[in-house]
Amino acid sequence: MKRGLIEIAVWAGLAVAAYAAVPEKISAVVFEDVFDPGASHVQGACCSDDAVYLAQRTALYKFGWDGKLLAKVAVTNHTGDICFHDGKVYTSVCLYDCENRGRIQVFDGKDLSFVRESPGFPRPADGIAYIDGVFYVGLGSNFANPPQPHPDNWVCRFDAKTLLPLEEKRNFNYGHLTSFGVQDIATDGKRLFIAFYAVKGAPAVVVTDTDWNILQKVSGFTASNGLDLLPARLRGDKLRFFKVTTSSPPRRDNPSKKGIGASLSFYEYKDGAFIDITERK
Repeated sequence: MKRGLIEIAVWAGLAVAAYAAVPEKISAVVFEDVFDPGASHVQGACCSDDAVYLAQRTALYKFGWDGKLLAKVAVTNHTGDICFHDGKVYTSVCLYDCENRGRIQVFDGKDLSFVRESPGFPRPADGIAYIDGVFYVGLGSNFANPPQPHPDNWVCRFDAKTLLPLEEKRNFNYGHLTSFGVQDIATDGKRLFIAFYAVKGAPAVVVTDTDWNILQKVSGFTASNGLDLLPARLRGDKLRFFKVTTSSPPRRDNPSKKGIGASLSFYEYKDGAFIDITERK
């Protein structure tokens, strides 16, 4: 066997071994009281092989997979969902009291230093994912205060290099009422997994193709605090995601609690459903 074929065979064997080592269940990851109690729940999540990134309205956090805080930086209020691409974290931003309320901002994945931002666009942004040179972004749907449930959820595709829109915004109506519009978007590289604040009884996650066509409505699963695909070393050849759950803010009868906590739980997407594979203590 030639050297090149030998190397291919060795790498193939290592890949098979790595997939075989993926555990059936994954231990929950807990972040203890590190989030600002005045900035509400975690808004979005993404990950790389060696880090988990979480966004609150006013801060972006980087953690190790062991839950240890590695970096934190203040960000524009309101920062929503985030995604990881090519060593950088891309955030969807909703500004208040201005004409161009939407932004995409970019941060270095190593130290969370600011890199650049897109030109402003008229609607606020929340929900973002990357596939093949394109960012898929949710745009705010309802300006009423307090928000009223509505069927309209605006979405748009942006060029990954210029951060400019590639199309006119679209109305994504999946037949159910939501509040605020798209909250989080995850992807397996082929499909979009879009999470909403859905009204009671309505599917809160919708799976689409890259042209926003609905493939699946997922009932009984919520992911509006953050959802992302796991790195290959944790998913193997299976379709595995993590989602974020934010704990309750400090209570008056527990003044020693300094912040909000959160946790990651793990799910395998199979046959149109998210199956819990989390090992909890």
